Amino acid sequence: MNMDQVVIEFVDENGVNVKAGQRGRVIITNLHSFAMPIIRYDLGDFAIPIYEECRCGRGGYLMKAVEGRCDDFIRLSGDRSVAPPVFHTTMKSVPGISEFQVVQENEDEIIVYIAKLDDFNDEKVFVEVEKEFKKILGNTLTVTTKIVNKIEREKSGKLRSVVSKI
Repeated sequence: MNMDQVVIEFVDENGVNVKAGQRGRVIITNLHSFAMPIIRYDLGDFAIPIYEECRCGRGGYLMKAVEGRCDDFIRLSGDRSVAPPVFHTTMKSVPGISEFQVVQENEDEIIVYIAKLDDFNDEKVFVEVEKEFKKILGNTLTVTTKIVNKIEREKSGKLRSVVSKI
């Protein structure tokens, strides 16, 4: 992180700085924006800070991982949440999928939209996706898989692969 240009904070839901290795919301203050100051701006991302020395020898803070947008975490009962990269890893292992979107409608229901490739096998994919998601999310959730021709993009043109509506 370029500490000469920006101050980066990682905070919990109460605005308290998290410890190294813990997930926190990313808050930035730009030190060189003279036209329009950016002070304690919430990026809407979750990331994990680490306080180690960089392999290059440069001092300062490091970031282990950006885990995703705050609204892209799947929320589970008991104050648990699942980060988007888990779903990317899972869906890579399922054959025949061009792209996907996981949508959480409520705390008990997940819908997985799948755009398929030519070698797609409907029955096998439905079973495989549900099995893998139950491993991650637990058996209490309903996982529904739907085949679509195209997955809608955001206004920016980006595909949000994980969307939580709660």
